[in-house]
Amino acid sequence: VRFYGHHEKSQMPPFLLEYLQETFTLGKMKALWRGPGEAEYPIVLYGEGYGAKIQKGGGAYTSQTKGGGVSFRLFDVLVGAVPTADIKGVWLRRADVEDVAAKLGIKTVPLLRTEAYLNEVVVMAKHPPLISSVAYEEGTEGHPAEGIVAFTAEPLYNNRGQRLMFKLKTEDFAK
Repeated sequence: VRFYGHHEKSQMPPFLLEYLQETFTLGKMKALWRGPGEAEYPIVLYGEGYGAKIQKGGGAYTSQTKGGGVSFRLFDVLVGAVPTADIKGVWLRRADVEDVAAKLGIKTVPLLRTEAYLNEVVVMAKHPPLISSVAYEEGTEGHPAEGIVAFTAEPLYNNRGQRLMFKLKTEDFAK
């Protein structure tokens, strides 16, 4: 089990790494994919660490009593990708991502809507209050959402084989 940041040069805070190591143990990961044996295919979990120590104001999004004030939300799972062999892999559908999260005892990023046009997503992010459902679930309701991660219900890819998705931060419109 290995953990990486968003970029190659990203530095993960030690307390987040500790939380991830406690949450995603080798035993849990092996049992999830192939019972007690080895995983047949490489599996990559995509998500975001959050909490008081992660970003300014992050304490609004997690309970201080759980995980030392940090947590992780899953938003995507890629199965079978082998970059060195130019094998693209398969992105799991949302229901399967939710199943993986449940088996690991973690939560997924919340769905605001299952269908929306790009201009509707921009309006949601641009015109407050976009209230954080994560903060609500964590018992710290009333805080604004950091932004929206948008992707197609059925996976669509660009000409490089990358999944079409984007993150729109509410702060991008505050300027």
